[in-house]
Formats: sequence, structure tokens, C-alpha cells
Amino acid sequence: MISFGNLIVEGFCSIITPTTFNLNSNGITVIRGKTGSGKTTILSALVWALYGVNLKEVSDVNTWPKYQPKDYQGTKVSIYFKIDNRLYSVTRCQNYKGKVHGSKGKDNLFFFEEGVLVNVKGRKNIQKEIEKTLKLSYRVFINSVLFGQGLKRLINETNSDQKALFEEIFDVSYTTQAKTKAMEMYKLEKDILNTLNEKKSVLEASLNAYKDNYRMSKIESKKFDSQQKEELDKLNSRLEKFNIRLEELKTSFNINNISRLKSKVEKLSEKIVEINKAYKESMKFEDMPIIDLVSEVIKLLEEKKYKQCIGKLRGIQGALVNAQELNEKKEALLSTISKKKTKLNKLVFNQTEIIHHEKQIKTIKSDIFELKCKKPSKVKTELLDKIKKIEEELEEVNLQYEPQLKKVEDIKWVIDDALSNHGIKAYLFESSLSSLNKILDSYSEVLELNIQYMIDTSTKKKDFTTIIRFEGQTVLYEELSGGQKQLVHLAMAFAVNQLVTTDLGLNIAFLDEIFENLSEDKIDVVVNLIRYIYKDKSLFIITHQDTLPIPSSKTLYTKRNKGLSSYNF
Repeated sequence: MISFGNLIVEGFCSIITPTTFNLNSNGITVIRGKTGSGKTTILSALVWALYGVNLKEVSDVNTWPKYQPKDYQGTKVSIYFKIDNRLYSVTRCQNYKGKVHGSKGKDNLFFFEEGVLVNVKGRKNIQKEIEKTLKLSYRVFINSVLFGQGLKRLINETNSDQKALFEEIFDVSYTTQAKTKAMEMYKLEKDILNTLNEKKSVLEASLNAYKDNYRMSKIESKKFDSQQKEELDKLNSRLEKFNIRLEELKTSFNINNISRLKSKVEKLSEKIVEINKAYKESMKFEDMPIIDLVSEVIKLLEEKKYKQCIGKLRGIQGALVNAQELNEKKEALLSTISKKKTKLNKLVFNQTEIIHHEKQIKTIKSDIFELKCKKPSKVKTELLDKIKKIEEELEEVNLQYEPQLKKVEDIKWVIDDALSNHGIKAYLFESSLSSLNKILDSYSEVLELNIQYMIDTSTKKKDFTTIIRFEGQTVLYEELSGGQKQLVHLAMAFAVNQLVTTDLGLNIAFLDEIFENLSEDKIDVVVNLIRYIYKDKSLFIITHQDTLPIPSSKTLYTKRNKGLSSYNF
């Protein structure tokens, strides 16, 4: 969940006075003003703070010199946001003369997590860390948060550019599955780490207790009997806890199940090998080029050898059906193996716990026996021996703990880095577009248009096609009216927004002059679509129109006087 909060802008383009914008307004805010009054400057400041890129593609974001007052400090923009209840802030400066977080502003970039400066050197590396934390590149951010008159690119751009855009956008959704599996592995290894940590804590507590007893024995040797009783009570209490836990573990554990599961996994694996051989044998006909295969069938038909032709085709059909059945069996077996391996890992882990508890019980019983046999004169010597023994056990646990901690950290790296937007990119275009089309289909009732975005996987270039249904007929994009085309642009952009932001939980969206060239009835359609999609977000609608049919919305008015913008509700 990414929740953007306050945006604080100073000396950025036409915003000269430090101005705070609350982006977490939980509703619709209409930003209204004349053309050039500074409506879009708010969004431009947000994008510049996060990515160092001005929407107008101008590198200099300082207020124009002729509008700068004598005490002009330069540009400073700060944005605060939360991710999973952790607070982050980014402050970006350009030619800033004042102090920022105790340092000179200049052209520096500051990134904080929970009020602590992130320890990364260099602007480029800090920028990478920001995008890594957000899990959003500039390109994906622009296509999932900002919507304006440039939305036509999704339909009108070349096939290769469309593909490049989708590769980055769909990365957010389809790494989730891999990330889920990694998180399951992380949980398992973290549980093992927690168990080691618990053992470590128990041993450290015991060690501290024995050291305390040893110090007390030197000072108050006369109190040996009471100390002995107290220690026996502690040991008996620990013994009882370990016995209870051991019974719980043994109740749900059967050692024969381990051998049985291992045997089943091996047999299932052998079956998969057999299926792979059968599948390869069944698909031998694929070695023959498709053009030769078709030519052979045509030749048989031309020679009126219909039976041979039918026999040839039925042979291929049978092979394909058999291959499909074999593949389905293989998938079922792989699923079964995965489940049995999970059970096997759990049994092995339980077996390890049982052995550990039996060892601890044996050790505690031995401790109880030894303590009962102790005499006051031997207490100090025996305590020293016990301390040495526990220190040895603690050293053994520490030897296991450090590698396990490294393993957990490595898996966490896979989750946070390898499977992020900046890591592995495995794109399944056809299924990805299916998710996009489901969202587009949900808009049909409001739009009175049905839009589907398709990819021809049979072609080498994987060409994209937009299919539009209107009043029961399939129509070309070029046949639509200007207003209908804009509805298509908006619908496709909104669908991309839903697909990306649902995964990341973004709380904001900006709609910049999206009602241009729309008739009154089409504006009503877009408003209804906005209500449907953005009911749970902070939505900012930038427009110069005086009225919009949006009830329960707030209005932020913008004015420009002598080149500088001002804002008020």
C-alpha cells in the first residue's frame, strides 16, 4: 500500500511561496483555473520530486528570473508517503541556497525512511533507491497515476513501443506470483530462524541465571538450600514445558511417514520421466516442417487418396490429443509432488524439533539430578562447569544462527530486489492482456462500448489489435466519433491504472483536462466511470471548466498574478 501525503513546494516554476498540498484527501478534488494558472504545476512538482523529471521536459524548474523576489532561495520540493505503515520522504533541490535537514540544499537529493536518512551515496544511487522503494519507474508512474490528453499513445503508437510499455506495466502484476512463492519460502526459513533465536534466548537466559547464581554463591553461601530449591523449581518448570511440547510434537508425528513420502515422491518423479519420454515420442511429427506436412496432405487430396489423407490427419490428431493428456497428467503429478515435498519438509522439521526437545529434556533431568546431589561446598565449582557447558551449547547455536540469518536475508533480497520492477522481467503477454481486458469489460455498461485489447501470438511481431463493439457490431477505431475515441483512450488508460495500482495500492490519481472536446452526455459517461473506478482514492481533476457534474467534491482554485500562482479552496 503506497499512500502519498503532503507535497510541499517552494520556488518551483510559478509556485514561489512555500505551499503545502495534501494528496491524501480521500475524495475528489477539482483543481480549477484558467489556462496557464498553475493547475498542472502541482502534479509536475510531484513528479519532479520523485523522479527529477519535469513534465514539460525542461531541466530548469526555478522560477523565472523576472518573477523572482530579492529573497528567492531556489527550488525545494518535498513529498511524504507511507508504504505498509512505514513513513518515507523525498526532498529534491535545485540551486537552493537554504539549509535542508542540516545540510546545504544546492542541487541535492534527500531520502528518509522513518525519519532516518537512507545511507546511499550519489544522486543516481539515491534515485535508484527511491524507485526501488516505490516499485514504480517514471514510465509506469506516468501511465498509472497521470491521465491527460496524451493518452492516445496506447492505440496510436507502433507495435514495438506498445510492447515496451506493456513489458514494464505488466511487470508489477506478474512478478506477484513469483513473489508469493518467495514469501512462502521466506516464512518457512524465518520460522527456522525464530526457533534458533528462541533456543539462543533460552541459553542466554540460562547462562545469565547461572552466572548470577555463581556470584550469589560467593557472597551468600549460607543461602545455598534456598537457592538450590529455587533452581530446582526453574528446572522442573522448564522440564514440564519441554515435556508438554514434546508430547504435542509426537502426537502429530509418525517417522514412517517420512520414508513413505520419500518413496512416493521418487515414484511420482519416475512417472514424470516416463511421461516426458511418451510426450516426446508422441510429438515426433513436429520434427517435420509444417509446410512439408501441409504439402503432403494437399498432395494426397489431389491424388484422391482420401483414406491415406484422413489417416495421416487422424494420426496427428491422436498425437496431439495424447500429448495434451500426457501434459495434464504431468501437471497433476508435479502438483502432487509439490504438496508431498511440503509435507515431507514439515515432518523433517518436526523430527528435528523432537530430537532437540528430547535432548533438552535429558539435559534438564541430568541438571536436576546433579543439583539434588550438590553440596554447599561444591556449588561454586559445579556452577562454573555448568556455565562452561552452556557457553559451548550457545556457541553451537550461534554457528547455526548466522548462516540461517544469511539465508533469510538472501530470500528477502530476492523478494525486495530480484522480483521488483528492477529485477527479473518475465512477461506473459497473452494472460496479462486477459487481466486488462477483464477490467475493460467491467466498464462496458457505463461506456456503452466494449473494448478488448488483443495480441496475435501466432505472428512473429506479436501485433496488437484493438477490438471495439458498439451496439452489437464490431467497429474500427477510425470509424468512431471524436468523443467516442476519447472515451476509448480514457477507458484503456483507466484500466492500466487499475491493473497497476491495485497491486501496489496507490491512493492517488490525477486527471488532467480529460473533458476536452467531450459533449455534455459524454462528460456524464466519463464522470460515471470515474465514480466507478476511483471511489476509494484521492482523485485530483485538473480542468479550466467552470462546472462539472461531480457532487461532494472539493474545489482548489488557482490564479496567476504577475507570473506567480496562488491556491485556495
